[in-house]
Amino acid sequence: MGYFMRYESYEAVRDIAVKYYKDGNMCTVVALAVAAGCGYGKAFHTYRRLGRRTGCGTWMPMQKNAFAEHGLMLQRVPAEAATLVTAERLLKGTQGTFLVYSRGHVSAVHNGTMYDWAAGGSRKRVTAIFRVIPKA
Repeated sequence: MGYFMRYESYEAVRDIAVKYYKDGNMCTVVALAVAAGCGYGKAFHTYRRLGRRTGCGTWMPMQKNAFAEHGLMLQRVPAEAATLVTAERLLKGTQGTFLVYSRGHVSAVHNGTMYDWAAGGSRKRVTAIFRVIPKA
């Protein structure tokens, strides 16, 4: 994993996706880039190798394979959060990386900061929260 590539904000990551990769519907690519500490391009090409089409979402098996390629795995957290705004509040100040799943979407939280368009007030219902951990 090495270093963590610091993004100023979700908007900075989104701008790279749109400007250089003409990508949309890229929440899982953003989540991988944030969790693996790599650039958007590296995450984009990981998913491309696994069969993701530009502008399309992914399924959980593809996501697990993408994280595995970066030496990471997902561990479900038994946290209670009804909406993204409550999950963001719950994870504020935590260390590590978490993925917060809602219907058709995933938000990445790294060291308490949410990298997502939904940061700061989305009422999307949370379906699961996973901690991103190095593979043993």
